[in-house]
Amino acid sequence: MPPSTDLRRASGRLPRDKRLAALIRDQNAGNRRFAELWATGAVVAHREDHETIDHLPVAR
Repeated sequence: MPPSTDLRRASGRLPRDKRLAALIRDQNAGNRRFAELWATGAVVAHREDHETIDHLPVAR
């Protein structure tokens, strides 16, 4: 899932977030692929992923 879909969803939830708006504006201006994806208007619900990491015991 492209990051543009997560950002579009976030911008809908946080329409007054100036830092988010600036990030989106900067990405549109400086990243052609992002701008293309943003222009589609796609919104996708992001599902959380969980990862379990087993650490080896630390010798003392």
